[in-house]
Amino acid sequence: MGLMYTLMNNNEKALECFEKTFEFHAQSLSQAVEQTDSLMSLLRSSHDSTNRQLATLNKLAEMSYRLEDYPTALDFYRRAYDMTDDEKLREVYQAKIEFLSCFCRTR
Repeated sequence: MGLMYTLMNNNEKALECFEKTFEFHAQSLSQAVEQTDSLMSLLRSSHDSTNRQLATLNKLAEMSYRLEDYPTALDFYRRAYDMTDDEKLREVYQAKIEFLSCFCRTR
């Protein structure tokens, strides 16, 4: 839904959808951890959920940036940076954080 609203240039509604999606995935991860029978199942579920959360955080950051809410976009990128262990993703998020940090200081 968030992507649909993005395509329709309804950024406020897109942001709302992405925020709800992020909350849902966070709750889903918590429930999956409680209900998992084996360690392998737990790891797979956690990894998939983390990837979905990262994608949602990235979209939240993009929507916040489009809405010119740069501090919020910066916060979402920082949260994504802290969540991932993937070095390449960390480099991407670090670059976005540095860019927005400079931009926020000039406003």
